[in-house]
Amino acid sequence: MESKIFTTALNHLKLFGQSGLPKYEDEWTHFASICASFPDVKVLSNSNSTNYIFYFINSLLKMLFIFESVEVLSFGMGTKCLGASQLDKNGYSINDSHAEVLARRGFVGFLFEEFQNVYFGLVSKYFYLVDSKIGLIDGVKFHFCASHTPCGDASIFSVNEAENSVMNSSRPMHADDIFRTGAKCVLSGPQDPHGKLNKFHIVSQFRTKPGRGKIAIFFTY
Repeated sequence: MESKIFTTALNHLKLFGQSGLPKYEDEWTHFASICASFPDVKVLSNSNSTNYIFYFINSLLKMLFIFESVEVLSFGMGTKCLGASQLDKNGYSINDSHAEVLARRGFVGFLFEEFQNVYFGLVSKYFYLVDSKIGLIDGVKFHFCASHTPCGDASIFSVNEAENSVMNSSRPMHADDIFRTGAKCVLSGPQDPHGKLNKFHIVSQFRTKPGRGKIAIFFTY
């Protein structure tokens, strides 16, 4: 299922052509997506509904979620964020344009739109409304996928824990080393010791990303 979700997200990228993609060999970017999976309600839709054998098989397949459809709900690309000097005091500029942050923003927009539709009596294949409360339809699942671990604690883990030994790193890696993050601890809290190997970072700290110049923003939902 993981492979199907990731493939669906990558295929969504093709809809935009070269928009937002690196244009030169020395450029690169990351992508992130939030997808939904749900039982395919048309597994045996061509069968005669009066045939109880087909009806039983169809119901069983739905219950076991053997056949699932996947849809891309939100998609983003980016690796940068604005520096403190570029932030707008009125909040009109987007600070963080990392792929996973943009994907989350798009997903929040999707949720607001779906909730509004449900409250106004429109049909949703994700949510239902009962007694003024919104519930998730049975079998619906939301998935986050990304081409790289998000900045922060998610990127701080032992080399030995890496499932894939081929990780992007610009420095030699020791077996007792850890992968690192560019996110910095806020000045009001504990700081990374920057020691050797697995003593370079501490975890469970509030972090921010330093800005890296002007950026282009791209996200959809």
